[in-house]
Amino acid sequence: MLEKSILLIFIMVFPVFLNGQDSIYKKDNALIVCLIQDRNDSIVQYLPIGKPDSEIHFLSVSYIDSIRFQNGQLEKFNIQDYPVALTPQKGKRNYLGIGLVDPLLYTNLRFTYERRNVEGSVGLFIPVTIGLEHEYYDTERSLLFRTGLGMNFHVPRKKGPSFYIIGISVLYGNYYLHAYYGPGENDYKTVINLTNSHSFHIRITDSIILAPGFEIHPIGWFKSYGLELLYPFPYSFRLDVLFKI
Repeated sequence: MLEKSILLIFIMVFPVFLNGQDSIYKKDNALIVCLIQDRNDSIVQYLPIGKPDSEIHFLSVSYIDSIRFQNGQLEKFNIQDYPVALTPQKGKRNYLGIGLVDPLLYTNLRFTYERRNVEGSVGLFIPVTIGLEHEYYDTERSLLFRTGLGMNFHVPRKKGPSFYIIGISVLYGNYYLHAYYGPGENDYKTVINLTNSHSFHIRITDSIILAPGFEIHPIGWFKSYGLELLYPFPYSFRLDVLFKI
């Protein structure tokens, strides 16, 4: 008889405990038993049960499937409110450079393409120079065509992106001779050389960079084999604009 009385009392009192708390059912099947303090169309503020002195918790409604309030009312949330897992967007690592002073100083068009690694610390680049003036000089103005392959090292900084870049490249191209001996002889030489470059990146916007700098070439000499292993011009000035693409 006593056991039946206790069971009856429990059945009668249990709903009282239920009515003194709220239940938040999350979309990942987790249950939060709490006391809801405030809510709006985007945020639910609540206190966990058993921690009356704890700070108020905040939960976006995007993560909530439904709420059962202490008065028994049930509210369902739209399943489309659940945030879609977005695929991480990889940052752009391609840069196209255009030489700004080359047409004025050297009567050339010069372009570079660089592909950087994920960290942005190292980049492989391909330079291309096209000569516009077919004259004979002992300067870079006598270039006919040049291309090659190089590697840039972006010196890291404690804060912010790299500012100082050191490059090394192997270049191949043709340049006009300062002396032309007559029909049957080429009026240009082929050159292969190692070039060291230095530039400073000034960021105009996130996608546009101004890059003043210079290149150092070993001083070469003419050979009669049609191939130069060293460069005939000791240095070059650069002012590039780089576009992140």
